[in-house]
Amino acid sequence: MAVSPARAVALEILLRVEREDSYAAELLHSARLSKLSARDHGLATELVMGVLRWQSLLDQRLAVASSQKLERLDGEVLAALRLGVYQLQFLSRVPARAAIFESVELVKAARKRSAASFVNAVLRKIAATGTKDIFAEIGKSPDSITLARNAAHPRGWWHAGSNAMDLRQRGRSAPMIRRCPQRRFTFTIVNVRPSLPEQACSSRRVDCYRPRDAFLQAT
Repeated sequence: MAVSPARAVALEILLRVEREDSYAAELLHSARLSKLSARDHGLATELVMGVLRWQSLLDQRLAVASSQKLERLDGEVLAALRLGVYQLQFLSRVPARAAIFESVELVKAARKRSAASFVNAVLRKIAATGTKDIFAEIGKSPDSITLARNAAHPRGWWHAGSNAMDLRQRGRSAPMIRRCPQRRFTFTIVNVRPSLPEQACSSRRVDCYRPRDAFLQAT
């Protein structure tokens, strides 16, 4: 059975970002994708930017469920798994069986048919454990390192938020800018308050993405 166009495009873009250091936003707005319906283009954007935004968290869940180390997986297999677990965790309107089925079909279409049963097993295991309340975990983070890890911030600036957390505890604003070389986006912390952390992420490349309920706002 054919894979949905949105998911096929999402897989291709994620692989190009990983292998060619391409910009996701530019690929999503390329002429090649003009034939996609508005619905498919919207889903492809949700999947690509969502997976990139939450990749470290997705990998944490996959590492627990996988019998193999993630770094040993083929790129197509890992990207399909990330797409699957992103849908299971964040897209409540996508039935779990559909998310799993589509990821299995993606690896088959990528000529990785031998990995189909593995992808099916890993995603079914994750689906069986249920989704985590990511945003509750973020809100309960006791320190800046835990906050950065729970919010899937780039590992390179986990320690950079320590001063901001200290200022937050004193109720003061802490404007900072941090550059993420891996994904080429800039995090700008515009306000830090004890009651409700409000953060904005801005970039010319718009490679920072915020799902509907996510912690970082893409502007």
